[in-house]
Amino acid sequence: MSVGMMPSYELDLHVHSSLSDGFHTPLKLAMRAKKIGLAGLAIVDHASTEIGAKVLSKRFRAYELAAKLTGVIVVPGIEFSLSHGHVIALFPDYDFECSLVGEPLLTQLSYEVRSRGGILIAAHIFRSSGFDFSHLKKCLSYIDAVEVYPLRCDLKFLRKNLGLPLTAGSDAHSIYTLGFAVTEFSLDINSPADVVDGIRRGLVSPRIYRSYALRRLIDSLRYIDPRFSLRLIKLYTSRLS
Repeated sequence: MSVGMMPSYELDLHVHSSLSDGFHTPLKLAMRAKKIGLAGLAIVDHASTEIGAKVLSKRFRAYELAAKLTGVIVVPGIEFSLSHGHVIALFPDYDFECSLVGEPLLTQLSYEVRSRGGILIAAHIFRSSGFDFSHLKKCLSYIDAVEVYPLRCDLKFLRKNLGLPLTAGSDAHSIYTLGFAVTEFSLDINSPADVVDGIRRGLVSPRIYRSYALRRLIDSLRYIDPRFSLRLIKLYTSRLS
């Protein structure tokens, strides 16, 4: 890096592990991130009404262990499915103490996450499971950033009309699609707290390297593996018991 240049780090801020509906463990994902040159990743496994605080706390510890064993930044997070779209909560540390289970309203979720020093990101706004653009504009006071992968709009238009930091994450469900979309940070980052602070300050830019269609195709192949299908069945039936 030349003298006077700002540091640059890339992180995939939307990744799922085998602790929800992903194929690979947090450790394998972190190892892959290190291998392909990412500074880190955010693991944001899904939360539902059946998942309690103890389970989420165990997940965060698994993310922390992956970070310690690989040396890459692993930001702990959760993806929530709200009535108007999906949101991602990112936290500055691995101590999960929030009351975020069930189906919280966006206002409640925003308060809980921010009170813990975290941030809330509107996930993949150009997909059917993302916020409708008009509704998103009404909720800007509760959102800290907007995820734009897949990108189907001019970034200048989004920055002008939303006034929030823009991020990108692959929504990878395996190591094979990790890094298809990333967020570039223009500051030194060495911890989840630095990542959260960088997003909050707007020192980020989305970077897209592979199409969302390709990401979806590759990750859909995990359903062919009988081990994955069996794990999903066990996960689902355990929630019903």
